[in-house]
Amino acid sequence: GVKDSNKIRRRDKNVPQGSLATLLFCAISTRVRRRGDQARRKERRDWCVDEPWFAPAEADCRFMHCLPVRRGVVVADRVLDGPRSVVIDEARNRMLAQMAVLHRMLGPLAGKPA
Repeated sequence: GVKDSNKIRRRDKNVPQGSLATLLFCAISTRVRRRGDQARRKERRDWCVDEPWFAPAEADCRFMHCLPVRRGVVVADRVLDGPRSVVIDEARNRMLAQMAVLHRMLGPLAGKPA
């Protein structure tokens, strides 16, 4: 189903709805845990994000994923490495936020003898 919250639309299907999507964020709730399990991969092949998913979206639609990601299982290489992908920027922003939290938590301890 579709759940609307202001301008954010969540889809439980594997294709974005409508022609106004500007961002495709991938969050996988189940995983193919064993790398050698080709049967499970085949069952979920249509859940691998690929360029056709972006057909109904805006031309400048971007792809986000929180990482780590399984190439060719969750997202196709051409999307992950392509101009639509902002996953590296997203990961960098997350790392900087985590560093700021650690600095804030450990800052008072800086310079004190152990």
